[in-house]
Amino acid sequence: MRLTKPVAIGTGVGIGAIQSFVTREYADFVIPFISDYLPINWAMMSSLGNIIIGGIATGLSFTRLLKDDNLKTLLKIYGLTTVAGGAINGFMPKTIPAGMGMVATLPTGQNGYYTSQYYPYYQGKFLRRPASRARGFASDVTRNPMAAIPTEIPYNKVLF
Repeated sequence: MRLTKPVAIGTGVGIGAIQSFVTREYADFVIPFISDYLPINWAMMSSLGNIIIGGIATGLSFTRLLKDDNLKTLLKIYGLTTVAGGAINGFMPKTIPAGMGMVATLPTGQNGYYTSQYYPYYQGKFLRRPASRARGFASDVTRNPMAAIPTEIPYNKVLF
């Protein structure tokens, strides 16, 4: 099957968009030695890595190494999409609160945030709140981390 221009454009956009998403969600890490010079959200594989890969692909599309114009179009569109995805990933970093290391969190709108790495040897999401003035083992998350586990209240049952 011969590569046509519309197929090349669609394939380039699709691969570039999927790569930007996959590197952000599943293969994101800090590029060594670069984080000393760039902010942390720009020193990640999902941002700087995609910008470099996209730049190389776009630059390769302008050389005379490739003879097929449709392949050059595919590389050009893939590279531009990957550069744009890397820039978006750089401008919109994942939320990493200070003191939590590299734990990704979800904002809740409550006084705290959800995290999956709060209580050891327990799977699930926890609502991590700042230290409270409450006294007692069951209410203070600094003394009992299990108090941070969000509970679901059934609304179709009468609780006495």
